[in-house]
Amino acid sequence: MNPSAAVVADNQPIDNKQSLFLPFPSAVNTMNPILSMRRHLLRSRRSAGRSAGKNPFDTKRTSSARKVRPFLAARPFLKVRPFHLLAKVATDARAWNHTVQPFHLLAKVATLARAWNNPVRPFQLLAKVATLARAWKLKTCDFWAEATTVFNTLILICLLSPSAWADSPPNVVMIISDDQAWTDYGFMGHDQIQTPNLDQLARESVVFKRGYVPTALCRPSLMTLITGHYAHRHGVTGNDPSPKYAERDSELYNQRRAQLISYIDQFQTLPELLASKGYVSHQSGKWWEGNFSRGGFTVGMTRGFPERGGRHGDDGLKIGREGMQPVEKFVDQAVKDNKPFFLWYAPFLPHTPHTPPERILAKYRSGELPEPVAKYYAMCEWFDETCGELLGILDDKKIRENTLVVYVTDNGWIQDPQSNGYAPRSKQTPYEGGIRTPIMFSWPARLQAEDRKELVSSIDIVPTILAACGVTVPEDLPGINLLPNLESGEEITRRQIFGEGFAHDIADIGDPEASLLYRWVIRDNWKLLLTYDGEVNRYQSTHPRSERGPQLFDLIEDPQESRNLAAQHPELVQELSGELDAWYPVKERKTITAP
Repeated sequence: MNPSAAVVADNQPIDNKQSLFLPFPSAVNTMNPILSMRRHLLRSRRSAGRSAGKNPFDTKRTSSARKVRPFLAARPFLKVRPFHLLAKVATDARAWNHTVQPFHLLAKVATLARAWNNPVRPFQLLAKVATLARAWKLKTCDFWAEATTVFNTLILICLLSPSAWADSPPNVVMIISDDQAWTDYGFMGHDQIQTPNLDQLARESVVFKRGYVPTALCRPSLMTLITGHYAHRHGVTGNDPSPKYAERDSELYNQRRAQLISYIDQFQTLPELLASKGYVSHQSGKWWEGNFSRGGFTVGMTRGFPERGGRHGDDGLKIGREGMQPVEKFVDQAVKDNKPFFLWYAPFLPHTPHTPPERILAKYRSGELPEPVAKYYAMCEWFDETCGELLGILDDKKIRENTLVVYVTDNGWIQDPQSNGYAPRSKQTPYEGGIRTPIMFSWPARLQAEDRKELVSSIDIVPTILAACGVTVPEDLPGINLLPNLESGEEITRRQIFGEGFAHDIADIGDPEASLLYRWVIRDNWKLLLTYDGEVNRYQSTHPRSERGPQLFDLIEDPQESRNLAAQHPELVQELSGELDAWYPVKERKTITAP
């Protein structure tokens, strides 16, 4: 049979081997076009590997022990979901059968192409493939002739115009809620708090509802988000030097404040690493580490210590509460300059003072909620409203498709119904109310929305963003790059995540252990919490430490952590204690590990 003039008689099966040889323009190549596409992809991969200084056929990934087929391992370099599907076509063609699976895959490409933000007209051909695939019956001569023409044209595009398939670097927007419980969203099941914008973001995201931050206090948590390191490593374990050892605003106290801020200089921050790829960056909202430039941001709102009000944000704390103009101006300029950008949006919301607009508060006052609870609920909705404004800016600029939006909370909060403060076992504490948060990744051009059940930590956010932006991930980062798992949907194989708790007031800014109060590890449904004898100073009521021994909870059966099961599972307590020691060896502080 002449492959250049394939004719299929009614009811006559197609020879699988011959069906691989579709008619192909002689001006390009007369060989098997699928193999041509495959070779082109492999060449692209080799080239990308050389430019990155890596062995292009080394398919091992540091975040997982699993092996990837060499051909499909091109994904980290090619980065375009439709192109990934075409690679799958070439692979599946080896097992070509009468159901013609590759055409079904091309139909999926056509669906994705509707949102494609690169003006590549030939993608319109894919829609025709999708239409033809629906009529495929293995006996229609006209279909075969037309479909092969379309498919070969598509391969011609691959061979002649590889640059048209390349992704531009994604913009990155990090949304950081301030003092919000992991339960307090519509998409997390709250039956009163209204968060329509974040609910919509969740529907468009890979959502980890079992997300955590390693520390339950804003400054160390934010420092982890900007450096990718745990608090015991970056050294900013609390919010302030302890006033017990130096009077506030004294020369010694301010020297210690300056020394704490200087710890950020030890690291290449996320904005600095992204700048190596041409990114511009903007800081708004909560920021403790001096001027925004200290963190490597191109522009920002916070003047920082020693400026007046520079303790934790000064002018940056106006974002959201007083509009979104600085953010919108930055995005406008980045788009105008054709620059990829990183945006740090960490508004002082729903953080106290709880002063929501009356138009929102009225919704929650109408019920029987205590006033402090009604105000807090209204603050959560107000925060959600500002997130909607931010996402609207991306939509208006038509850049949402290629923007990676990451959502996380700095630490938890459970509203005290009798006061404006927080209830026990929430902020500052290592219980679920202090450390748990939904973590979301939304990137329409690359990621399919889904709910994931695995454990993730905010320690994973920096390496994941760097990988998405094509930046080499520093080897000393303790988190894992989640991007391959986000793209493939494959399960994260890491067994456990870790965390620690320190006092708000730092007893010794040169010795993190001096203020160490807790360490914890979560594996599957089990959480082990160990209590230490570090110094608290203020906030004694937040840290009663009435239980000195190990605490073991089954988080699935007992999410409120009301039943300590350590005595029933002593072997598990010892095993998890050993994991904590391997993660962060404690030399001076004391704890009890025997139930």
